[in-house]
Amino acid sequence: MMITEGCYPSPAIFNSLVHAYCKSGDYARAYKLLKKMPKCGCQLGYVVYNIFIGSICGIQEMPDMSVLELAGRRIRNCLIQGLY
Repeated sequence: MMITEGCYPSPAIFNSLVHAYCKSGDYARAYKLLKKMPKCGCQLGYVVYNIFIGSICGIQEMPDMSVLELAGRRIRNCLIQGLY
């Protein structure tokens, strides 16, 4: 609804939605949101990756291995940001 009205959600809203979907066990929907974020002008950050990957690792299930490839692109940046 927001997007059809020309109002794009912020990264914080996407993070909250991804967290809610993961908490309810709907990982497919959470992953769809991850893929939609860049299309809506939101940069994928370490917060949303921590939410998504932490949730999946918590249940020891990987629905799609491409999430590791996606996360691998950000790991170096997350480590560097954590150092400073």
